[in-house]
Amino acid sequence: MIAKLTDLYGHTEPVVFWLYITGGMTVIAVVSTAFVTIPAMIGAPKLFTGSPLAHRHIGPKGDRAPVQVYTPVYQIAELIKHCAEAATATGEQKIYKTGDIPAQANPALKSIRRAYYMRGTVPLLTMRWGHLQKHARKVVTRIHELEHGLYSDPGPTLRELAGKWLTIAERYAEGRVGALLDDDLSKVEPVRSLVRDRLRDVLAVVLTVGAVFFTASLDLPQAIEGYVISATAVGVLLLVYGSGAIVDLRRR
Repeated sequence: MIAKLTDLYGHTEPVVFWLYITGGMTVIAVVSTAFVTIPAMIGAPKLFTGSPLAHRHIGPKGDRAPVQVYTPVYQIAELIKHCAEAATATGEQKIYKTGDIPAQANPALKSIRRAYYMRGTVPLLTMRWGHLQKHARKVVTRIHELEHGLYSDPGPTLRELAGKWLTIAERYAEGRVGALLDDDLSKVEPVRSLVRDRLRDVLAVVLTVGAVFFTASLDLPQAIEGYVISATAVGVLLLVYGSGAIVDLRRR
């Protein structure tokens, strides 16, 4: 394969060669995502997340269920404890503990995104999935909106966050995965899909590598080559993620 690539590079223009390489990497990434990532997401993990598929295969009896059914409740309980510790802390400890709340909430937020099948009450790949998934993503957005108040008025915000998380845990435990909060979420923009984010990450890597190699093949002066490559990589990332991603990263 290396010999063929070397021969191709010797008989084609550098621009055409790197276009071939970029196109090939894109096709490989798309095929890998379609035949590996998607089946893995739909199939095997469901056996361990409390979905109806897990209930059928593991065969719970009585009050027993796959352990992952209870994972969100445990994560939320831990998060509420962290909120209480931050609310009662003083001095610099209050600053540090309050600032850690968004990062500590990430596991619970990921579980909430999957609540519609983790609870084991919704059949696999039904029409209800779209509605429940959208609701869960709106709940995540609502939590993010509340977290913005941690840096302006932490006391009331911590208490409100703990109350929201308690409501979410209760609704999840009751199987009410389509009504995790009482808030009016009609005007709330759902947070982006995790699958879409992973596909965007793959596209960003492929385009960045292709753009860097393409720029390097232009035989630019060494004095400016590094700057051009860096600017090209940043331009590709901005094209894929948008300028809002930089604002979000700085906020975190």
